[in-house]
Amino acid sequence: MMIDLSKNENTSYKLDISGIFKQIDSNRYSFLKNYLLNEKLAQFYNLSEDNFLLGVGSGECICLCFLYFKTLAQELNKEFQIISTSPTFEVVLDYAKAMNIDIKRINFDENFSLDIKKIRADKNKLNLIYITNPNNPSAYVLSKDEVDYLASLVNDECYLLLDEAYAEFVEDFYTLDFAKSDYIIHTRTFSKIFSLAALRIGYIIASKNFIKNISKFYNPDKINSLALFSAIYALEQKDFIKEARKQISKNRDILISELKRLQIPYIDSKTNFLLHKIKSLKYNEFMLSKGILTGNNFFNYNRVSIGNEEEIKIFIKALNEAKKLDLV
Repeated sequence: MMIDLSKNENTSYKLDISGIFKQIDSNRYSFLKNYLLNEKLAQFYNLSEDNFLLGVGSGECICLCFLYFKTLAQELNKEFQIISTSPTFEVVLDYAKAMNIDIKRINFDENFSLDIKKIRADKNKLNLIYITNPNNPSAYVLSKDEVDYLASLVNDECYLLLDEAYAEFVEDFYTLDFAKSDYIIHTRTFSKIFSLAALRIGYIIASKNFIKNISKFYNPDKINSLALFSAIYALEQKDFIKEARKQISKNRDILISELKRLQIPYIDSKTNFLLHKIKSLKYNEFMLSKGILTGNNFFNYNRVSIGNEEEIKIFIKALNEAKKLDLV
């Protein structure tokens, strides 16, 4: 059996949605009920239901934003560019490349630190700053000063898109006030801490004006019934985030303790994944031979998801063997 520690899924504390199946009329479309999740999100964030737009995971929400801003730039007769970090969540930037959108990259250094002041908008262009916070793959969390700096850049030619897929893992996470500015957009997901990755549901949080404008490009018929009602159920579980965070933190501490014992350098993390140093690209192949699928490599580090206790136990055993082979 293959253990997948490559996709940052929450296998430590799983939401039980077995009872949701009984609520679903599988022979009927559910898009006329999307408003129910919007209402629940409005209660959860103390906003209006008009501040949300649902998507098939937050990835689709991000790509929808790219489409919207590219079209807006054409209407304004301006060049459009995305400003992002490297590394980041590359899947959505691959979509941008396919749309022939220019991408300006600001690099993390080899210690995965970021000079936020290098992020600047270009004049006479429509700029979209796309930032994953916490960063994927480094788990770097922006400080309050760094987030506020990015917010200071926004204007008619510069928008800010904060991809906050892993925000709930960070207990003291700082973000900007939701839906206060037409220039600032947040995306979040039920795939990560809520453990609903297979159902593919996420959402945009933004001003009513922005939601109204981007809705012109939106197809509401994409959200399936199981995803819809499972997400509603997730938000009703008042202690779920706290308990999931607690269990993941426990498993992360077990892994970090072993990395320290083996003297394998790692990048500290408050999320459900971390980077640890490797000495050879053969490491991934070796772990695969042990039935473990690890994440991508960045510089000379590999990203690994924080699995459940049994997965961590199996991973640590293989990691010790990799150490003996001088792969880490």
